[in-house]
Amino acid sequence: MITLINFSHPITDEQVTDLQGVLGDVVDVVDVSVQVDMEMSFDSQADGVLDAVGLSAKDWQTKSILVNPCGLSAMWSILLAKLHGKMGYFPTVMRLKSDGGTVRKFVVAEIVGLQRIRDEARRTR
Repeated sequence: MITLINFSHPITDEQVTDLQGVLGDVVDVVDVSVQVDMEMSFDSQADGVLDAVGLSAKDWQTKSILVNPCGLSAMWSILLAKLHGKMGYFPTVMRLKSDGGTVRKFVVAEIVGLQRIRDEARRTR
């Protein structure tokens, strides 16, 4: 089972079905609200966001985790750093895209292994 931590808009049943087809595994969605106060420290707010996920220290290190990033880049940067600290590696993220139809619908575009990208980039330095 793959735990999808969703820091963004709600994930539709169709998107979950697509993810399960791509990943070849059951996907359990954990929706986490990322509503930030622009006047407060994002660092401390990110701690609250991650606490709301409800995973134990062991879960962060042993579960198969996929992340749907939030759209606010500064908050996502902090969440990503904290996720790396909790997990011990960069998470795998999903990217959605518009299907291009007249009525906007978002579909799974790709699954991106950030740790793989980091490891590949390290070989070029």
